[in-house]
Formats: sequence, structure tokens, C-alpha cells
Amino acid sequence: LDPTNPQVLTYIREGEGETILVVANLSRHSQFVELDLSEYSGLHLVELLGHTEFPAVGDLPYLLTLSPYGFYWFAIETPGTDRATTDTLRVEGQIDELFSSDHPLAERLARFAENQVWYQDRGRRRLNSTIFDAIPVAGNEGDVAGWLTLVDIEFVSGHPQRYVMPVSLQLDETVAIAEQARVSAVDVDGTAGYVIDALYDPQFCDAMRATVGAGREMLGRTGAVWSTSASTEPVATDDQTVPVLQQTAQGESFVQFGPDLTLKLFRNIEPGIHPDLELRRYLTERTSFEKLAPVYGGIEYHSGDSFSLGLMQQDLDPEITAWTLFRELCRAFLDEVAGTEPIPVDAGASWTHQHDTTSPPSVALDAALSHATSLGVMTAELHNALSTYTEEPDLRPDPVNQLYQRSLYQSMRAAIRQKMSAIRRLTPTAPNAVQADLSELLAGEPKMLAQIDLIRQVPISGQRTRIHGNYRLDELRMIGDEFFVLDLSGDHTRAMSERRLKALPLRDVAEMLRSLDYVSRVAARDHESKHADAHATWWYRRLGERFVASYLEASSGSPALPTDPETIDAVLAAFQLTKSLREVHWELLNRVDWIPVALQGALRQIRT
Repeated sequence: LDPTNPQVLTYIREGEGETILVVANLSRHSQFVELDLSEYSGLHLVELLGHTEFPAVGDLPYLLTLSPYGFYWFAIETPGTDRATTDTLRVEGQIDELFSSDHPLAERLARFAENQVWYQDRGRRRLNSTIFDAIPVAGNEGDVAGWLTLVDIEFVSGHPQRYVMPVSLQLDETVAIAEQARVSAVDVDGTAGYVIDALYDPQFCDAMRATVGAGREMLGRTGAVWSTSASTEPVATDDQTVPVLQQTAQGESFVQFGPDLTLKLFRNIEPGIHPDLELRRYLTERTSFEKLAPVYGGIEYHSGDSFSLGLMQQDLDPEITAWTLFRELCRAFLDEVAGTEPIPVDAGASWTHQHDTTSPPSVALDAALSHATSLGVMTAELHNALSTYTEEPDLRPDPVNQLYQRSLYQSMRAAIRQKMSAIRRLTPTAPNAVQADLSELLAGEPKMLAQIDLIRQVPISGQRTRIHGNYRLDELRMIGDEFFVLDLSGDHTRAMSERRLKALPLRDVAEMLRSLDYVSRVAARDHESKHADAHATWWYRRLGERFVASYLEASSGSPALPTDPETIDAVLAAFQLTKSLREVHWELLNRVDWIPVALQGALRQIRT
């Protein structure tokens, strides 16, 4: 290149499918340079030392500034380009060489992970990938059915992440391989095939079921996998059952063996026991709480630190959710009251005091209230079990003190500021139909901060305990007329260490109130009656009051709860506020059609 600044050396080299730009400042003073890169217009410069992506090249001269004797090495590439090749991986001799830490398979696995629904680091720019360990899983004939591979992915910014990626080799050309299962083409001693996601391989899934059921230990290169059995015996399954795979956006994969047995695999893992495995073991083996899918065994990896990889559990019917139940009951209620005038609602009324219970005659409402009562009782039973005293420091209740109360206030304040800032950045991209509501929400930030000030001012009694942490209607299943907890993984958008922190049980109650509001809004959105929204608001308040009343009655005497009703109302309001802002932010990022649903809940907090 021929830059206008003679103090700066610049040149481009091309080869092996890459284009590299070198820019070096030969002066002891800071310099700038304008480069004619119009030949590469539309491409991006990626700095190779830090993998930082610079702005796109255009037709105008590209301006760079350099520190004294500073330099840049850039790759010129299409935005989002993955420089990993897609050539066939070749293996000669030992299969184990595929799983060496620096083998190209690591990059293929990371690239495969990025395209999966369970991948939790979407939007982060990948820097490097290595295979930490690969644990062979023995098949029924004593051969290797596949490997539990642990892949470490580093990013340009932020903490690295470790993913669990079971893989197997499919070298039989007569076996059809689903496109979504293929990780990479491979050639083993002249035999062509594929490295595949082993959860699509029935033989591997059967091997995992047998291994966990027998409580076997599996040795890897740097650690070992332990399969631990629970006190509950698994339901016998037909060995001829074809496993069914389900992937979720919560970073989990499920392999179902018939109607009663499921292998649950945690895809992204952190040191320590997973809250789902920890709490389900505790509730099943140490308390009388029974509204929970039984755990038959856990899968843990040990190599210095310990990691939870998954568990074997009884399956619960995924179609019969509490969300579906209440949505249909709300729709039926709206059908029954269509054409009538809605009953006025005080949106800022207390949840702990009885209000006017005047209600229109409705079979659907009576059924919904009955279920709301059962839901409150079951929630109290769960919290009472989680507040049972134990010697284990991670599980035993701790009293609420002034230090925790101050910390809770500061965390809520920071959360409001953070979410409002994120919502403000996303507002220009939202549809015009919600701009006015978003403007009202953003203007209400001072009122929100004033509302949570009660958390600092009002003395809060009670205890901090382990809680569900993501308590919503879609997290519960119906068996007969009873509610069952699907799992206790917590909020998957939070780090596992954060999910294991103790909190006020009322946080779960507030999240369920938000879920009841959500389901009522969705039912009203799809209804054609004139006053559907107002009727749905009344329905939500009525059910919410019944849910809270039954919860408090079933929790009577519990040391985990504040004794003062006004304090309970203040805590519920604060938790609902922060939850509603998280909902608005999430919908802005993911579901444009649902933004009005989330906004109504958040606006109600500042209109009261």
C-alpha cells in the first residue's frame, strides 16, 4: 500500500484463504494514517491479537491511529466469518488423538455449539476453543459407544465457558445421519464417516442410561465421571424403546426413554453442584415434599473441581403445564363475561388484605380460584421444605439482617438502572405501536427508585433460604388436580453460583404473580370481546389475591416470612417491579409481538 504518511509502514499479504493487513508505526510519536481499502469495501478488519472487530471498510479512506512504535495485524474478512476450515478431519492410528486439547475438532465442536438452541453465549465473539477432557462411555458390548467431551470456549471479552458435548463416531455408510447431528466429516484410517452429536445416537443414549443406572465410574484423560444413584428406584423401561431427544433454550438437553424415564444433560457447566440436582436430592431424600419429579441418579465430573453434568429423572408430561391450564381458564372466563361491564380494579391494592370479592357468576372463575388456592398451598409446602433446618451451610436458612437488607436494596437499585439503560438503548428498534408506552416507562425511572426505597427503610424480618428462582406457570406441571415442580434449575440467564444464593421466599411469590399477569394478558390479547383487557386485569387481581392468601395461610408460623403484612406488600412490589423490567428487556430482544404484554405489567408498577 502507499499511505500518505511516510512514518507508517503498511502492506497486505494473501495466502491459504486469508488476507492479512499489517500496519506499523515507525515513529517514536503517535501517528495517523488513511488507507485506500476500497477494494475490500463491505468487509471488516479483525485485529488478530485481541480478535477485536473494527468497523467495516467503505469506499472512503480508512483512518487508523497508532501509538508510538505501535502496530496492527488485521484479518480482512466477511463479518461473522469463521476462519475454521470445514475440511475432513483425518485420524491415523489412535482415535484418542481426536480429543487432544489442540486438535481441530475443538474448533468444529465450538462452531457446532454456536448453532444449537442450547448454546448460552450467543452474540459473544469466540476467541479460542480447546478440549479439556473426553470421557469414554462403554457400550453394551464393552466397546466405546461415544465420549462425554468437555469443551472450553474463550471469548474476546468476558469469562470463558465450559460445554458438555457428547460425541460419537459414525463410520457405517449404511446408517442415515441427520444433518443437524453432524459435527464434522472424519476419515479414520481410510474409512469415511462423521463425528456426530451422540445424543442423536441411540446406542450412546442406551449406554448412558445403563451407566447411570449401574452407578459406574468413567475415567477420562484428566478427570473422572461419577454416576451416583438416588434412594428412589427408576421405573423399568423397555430396552427396545427408541430414545427421543429434546433440546431447550435453557441450556439443557433431554433424552426420553419411554414415558417415565428421562436423561437430563446440562450443556454449559460451572464448578460446583448444579442447583437442580442439589435441591431435588435434598427435597427427595431429606424432606417430606413430594410434588417433584423423582431423581434416580446424578452425573458428576471430578478433576480438582467438581461439575454436575446431568441427572436421570422421572418424566412429567410436557404438554400439561400450569400455564396452559390457567390460559384456557382465563379464556373461558372471558367468554362467559363477554358483553358485560368490567368490575373496577385498584391496581395498587395490597396483596395481603381482603378486598371486595364481588364477582360475576362464572364456572371458569370458580375453577381458576380453586387452582390458585392449590397453587398457593403447594408453593408454601415447597418453601417450608426449603426452609427446614439442616447442618449443610449451603442449604440451611439464614436470618435476614440489616447488612442483607442493605445489599438487597443496592442490588435492586442497580438492576433497575441497568435494565432501564438497556431498554433505553433498544427503544429505537421497537415498533411504533409501543413507543409511547416505552417513553412512559423510561420517564418513570425516578418513581421506580423511590418505590424500592421501602426495602431499605422498612425492617424486614424472616429468613433467607434456597428458593426456586424461576417460579413461573410454565415451570409447573399438572398431574390430576395437583401441581408438580418440573425442576429447580433457577433462572438460566444467571450464573449458576448466583442461582445457588439464598434469597427471600417472597421472590418466588412475586414471580408467580407476574406469571399470572402474563397469562391473563395473553388470553386477553387473543380475545375479541370489547372489554377483554379490563376483565383479564380483574381476573388476574382476583386470582393473585387468592394465591397469596392461601400461600400465607399455609405458611402461617413460618420463620422464613416477615410477620408484618405491610412489609410483605413492600417486598412483593419491589420484586415484581424488577421482574417486570427483566421481562420488558427480554421481549425487546427476543419477541416483538410480546412487548405490549410485558409493558403493561411494568407500567402498572409506576401508575399506582
